[in-house]
Amino acid sequence: MLILWIPLGVAIIYLLIRAVYLRIWDRGLSVELAFGQHAVSEGQQATLRATVTNAKLLPLPVLMLRYKMNRGLRMGENANATVTDKLNVVEYFSVLGNERVVREQKVEATRRGCYHIDVLNLMMPQLISGQESFLVLPQDTELIVYPKLLEIPEMWGICEKIIGDIVSRRRLFEDVFSFRGIRDYTRTDPLSAVNWKATARTGKMMVNLRDYTFGQEVRILLNLEEPNYRYGEDVLENAIRIAATVACRCISDRIPVSLISNACVTSEEIPDEQNQKATARTQRILHTRLRKIEYPGFLSRWRKSRVPASDSGTANADAANASGGYYSGNASERDSFSGKCSQALHEDSLNIHAGGSQDHIAVIGEALAKIDLTKEMAPFTDIMRRERQNMADSYVTVCLISSGRSDAIIREAEAMARQQDGIFWICPLRKDEEDKVIPGSIDFRRMNI
Repeated sequence: MLILWIPLGVAIIYLLIRAVYLRIWDRGLSVELAFGQHAVSEGQQATLRATVTNAKLLPLPVLMLRYKMNRGLRMGENANATVTDKLNVVEYFSVLGNERVVREQKVEATRRGCYHIDVLNLMMPQLISGQESFLVLPQDTELIVYPKLLEIPEMWGICEKIIGDIVSRRRLFEDVFSFRGIRDYTRTDPLSAVNWKATARTGKMMVNLRDYTFGQEVRILLNLEEPNYRYGEDVLENAIRIAATVACRCISDRIPVSLISNACVTSEEIPDEQNQKATARTQRILHTRLRKIEYPGFLSRWRKSRVPASDSGTANADAANASGGYYSGNASERDSFSGKCSQALHEDSLNIHAGGSQDHIAVIGEALAKIDLTKEMAPFTDIMRRERQNMADSYVTVCLISSGRSDAIIREAEAMARQQDGIFWICPLRKDEEDKVIPGSIDFRRMNI
C-alpha cells in the first residue's frame, strides 16, 4: 500500500511546484543590461554587464536571456553568440532566492555607430514547470562607438601644417583676458603682468603668461557623397576618421573647430512608455510534449558569476571611460555634451558650430558616429557655395575632406581658396585611383588607403 502512495505523493508535489512556478516565477524578477562605458573608439573593447535580481525566496535554477545587437559589435568570449543579420546573444543564469547575479562580458567595437539594446527576452524553460514561460523586458542600453583616430605620420603632418598656418596668422598683441600659465619675471615685462599672489608664494617675481588674440577657427567641410567606383564605403569611412582626427588635434591645441557635412544622421526613435509597459508582460506558451533543451557550458559559470544581493554597489562599480582620445567625463558632463550634440544635428543634416572646449571633441565624435551612409545626401556643391558666402570677410581656415573630385567641386574649392587665401583639401583615395589636376591655390593632400 505504501508503494502506491509514494508515486501519488511525488505527483502531488510536482503539480504543486509546477503551479507555484507558473504563477509567481516572474515576481520580483528584474534584468538590466548596461555598458560599463558611455563611449569607446573603433577597435576598443567595452564591458557589457548583465544583472539578474530575484527578490523573492523562490529560487530559479535555470533562466535563459536572449537579446540582439548590431553586427558592428563582436562578443568573442560568449560561445552562444551567433551572427545573422544581427548579433544574437543567449545567456544562461541560475539565481537563488533573494540573490543578484552579475555577469560581465567584453564586447569589441569593430565599427563606428550608435548601438542600442531596446528589448530582451527572458525565458524559464520547461525543465521545472513543464511549460516554457516568457517575459519581454524593455531596455535602454546604448553604446557610442567613435571613429578611430588615425595615428599615422602622414596624418599628423597634415594636422601640423593646418595648425602652423593658423599660428602664423596670430596677431601681435596678447589677450589680457586669457590665462595660459605663470613664468619667471624678466626685465622686459611690464609691472601690470606681475602675478602678486604667485610672487608672494614663491618669494620671487612671477608674471602671467597669456595667449595671443586671434579670431581664427578651423571649419571642416566633410563630403560623403558616394564615390564613382566600387567599394566606396571604405573610402567614406576613412574620410570620417580623417575629420575626427583633424578636429581632435586642433581642439587639443585650443583651436575652435566647426563641422559641416552633407551626411545624414541616424534618427533616434523614442519608444512609447505605455507601449513598453504593455509589452513587458508574461507570455504563456503551452506545449503538449516535452522537448530536449541543452545548456552548453553554463553550469561551470554558476558559482563564478554569483554576487550576493547585499553587495548593491558591485553592479555599478566600474565606470571606465576609454574612448581613444575623445573626452568622456562623468554623467552630468556627458548629459551636457549630449544635449549640445542633439542641438547640432538638425533633422537629417550635420552642422556643428565652432567650439574649442574638451567636451566639444565628444560632441563631434558622437555626431560622426551617428552618420548613416545608406541615406541619400544633399549635393555637396550647394553646401560649399553656401559656406563660401557665409565665410566672406571672416578669418576661417577651411579643411575640405572629400574623395569626390568632380569638376563642380573643384571649381567651388578654387573659388573658396581665392576668397580665403588658400584652403586645405584632404582627399582619401584608393591606391589605384588616378590623380587629377588641382589648382595651385589649394593645398591638396592625397591619402592612400
